[in-house]
Amino acid sequence: MTGLRRLTAAAIAAVFVAGAHAAGDELQPAVSPPATANVVPSPAVAATTGARPLRVLAADASAIVLADVRRTELYDEGRLHLYRMHVERVLRGRLDDADPGIAEVRGDSKRPPLAIDGEHVVVFLRPAWGQTYLTEHLPAGTYYTVVGARDGVVPVASEAQREAVERAIADGAAIATLDAPAAPAARRRLAFTELASTSPRLAGDALAELRGFATLSPLAPEELAALSRALRDVTVDPVVRVGLIELVADRHAGDAFPALAAAEADTPLVLTALLAARARLGHPADRAELAAYLGHRDPGVRAAAVRALARDDDPAALGEVGHYAVSDPDLGVRAAAIEALGASGRGDAVPVLTQTFETSERALQQRSAQALLAIGGPRVESALVDLALRGKSPQSQAYATLLLIASLGRNHPAVRRIEAANPSPEVRELLAHGLQFRETHSH
Repeated sequence: MTGLRRLTAAAIAAVFVAGAHAAGDELQPAVSPPATANVVPSPAVAATTGARPLRVLAADASAIVLADVRRTELYDEGRLHLYRMHVERVLRGRLDDADPGIAEVRGDSKRPPLAIDGEHVVVFLRPAWGQTYLTEHLPAGTYYTVVGARDGVVPVASEAQREAVERAIADGAAIATLDAPAAPAARRRLAFTELASTSPRLAGDALAELRGFATLSPLAPEELAALSRALRDVTVDPVVRVGLIELVADRHAGDAFPALAAAEADTPLVLTALLAARARLGHPADRAELAAYLGHRDPGVRAAAVRALARDDDPAALGEVGHYAVSDPDLGVRAAAIEALGASGRGDAVPVLTQTFETSERALQQRSAQALLAIGGPRVESALVDLALRGKSPQSQAYATLLLIASLGRNHPAVRRIEAANPSPEVRELLAHGLQFRETHSH
C-alpha cells in the first residue's frame, strides 16, 4: 500500500481503544461531542421530510375529516391512546360516526401523541378492522386509525390554513385523473401553492412533492416568491426548511439564490444548511457575513460559521478555523472545526490537527485522526510518525502507531521508521503484536 487508507469512524474508534489499552489507560467508551447544531423537530411536521404526499395518503383513506380533538383516553396502562373527535365536516369519503374514536398503539414509545386535546385538525382516516389488541382493550365500538400515522394529522390553526389544506386535498385528488405531461405540471403547481400558503404542514407536503422532480430550474417569479416565503417563515419546521434548502442545492437551482439570501437563519440547523447550499451554488458567504456568526454566543451558530469559513481558500481563513479547533470553549465547536479542517483536504491544516490529536479529550482525538486520514499524503504520514515517536503521552504515541499500522500495513516504510528509532515501550509492544493486541488485551 503506497498511501494512507481512510478508515471508517468505527475503525478509528476501535484503533483508539486498542491504542489506549496499549498505553495502559483504563478507558470508558469515548463520547462524541454534543451535536450543538441539531434541533428536535416539532411533532406536527417531524415526519414530513420523508413523508408520502397528502394526495397519496388521501388515496388510502376511507374518509378525510375536519375535526376537533375533544379528549384523549388512555388504555392498557397508557400503551394505547384513544382520541375522541368531533367531526365538523367530512371533506372526502364517508364517515357514519359524527364522533369517531381514533386509536393509536403506542406501546412504550416516548414520541409525542398523534393529536393534542383542543386541536383543530384535518385527519386522514380508515377503519381499524380486525385488530385483536384493540378489541381486547377498548370499549365496544367502531374505531379508526390514521393513514400515514403522524403525517395523516394536519393541524389547522386559522381559517386561511383550513382553506389552504382543503384546496391542497382537492387539487391532489384532481391530479389522479391527469395523464403525462399534465400530471407533473399539476404536482409542481400544487407544491408551490402549498409553499405560498400560511400552513406550516403544507410546506412539508410541498417538500415531499418537489423531491419527485429531477430539476427545479427555471423557477417562475411566483415560484421563487413562494419558496422565499416558506424559507422566511419561522413557523415552518426547521427540518422542513433545511430539506428545501438542501433540495435547491442538490438540484443545482442557482436561480433560487435570492430565496436563500432572504431565508431566516433562526437555528444552527438552518444556518448550516444555508451556508453549505450557498457555497455549492457558487454564492458563499464572505468573511464579513460570517463575522457575526463566528462571534455568536450560541455554539451551534459558531460551529456552522466555522464550517463555512473552512471552505474559504484564503490561508488566513484556515488559520482562523485552526484557532477555533484549538481554543473554542465549546467541545462541539472544536469538533466542527477539526472536521472542517479535514474536509478542506489542505496540507496546511496538518500542524493544527497534530496539536488537537494531542488533546486529552478522547472524542476530539478521534476526530483529529479522521481529519488527518481524510487529508492523507506524505505530510500526514510524517506527522503520524512524529507523534508515534515524540507524542506528549503514551496514549498519543500508541494511537498514532496503530493508525499507521491500520492504514498502511505493518511492513510499510513509515512503520519501519518508527521501529528503527527506538520508540517507547508501549509502541514497541504494539509493533510486536500489531492489531492482534486489541483482541487479546482489550478486556
